[in-house]
Amino acid sequence: MKTIANSLMGLLAIAVVSLSAASAEAQMMCDLRENAITQLETKFDEHVIGRGLTRDGRAMVEIFVSDAGSWSVVVTDTHGRTCLMAAGEDWSAIQMLVGDPV
Repeated sequence: MKTIANSLMGLLAIAVVSLSAASAEAQMMCDLRENAITQLETKFDEHVIGRGLTRDGRAMVEIFVSDAGSWSVVVTDTHGRTCLMAAGEDWSAIQMLVGDPV
């Protein structure tokens, strides 16, 4: 039983270290809005397809996509700092019609 508990504690420690490293990496993926948007537009050929404000109004969330299917989600704070929150491939646009269930 102690061996299982020790193994679980070891796995938990690895997970915490991994999450901390991922958080540090995500923090490094921030820049001034102008620079970040220029990178998305020139390097990935992405353009904004939607944006909205957070409930508290302290940040704007935007979704960028390219015709090739790459996509990025960025958040810009009130100081003009933009951070990449998520990115991926194979974006599919879904056309919603009036009356369609969400």
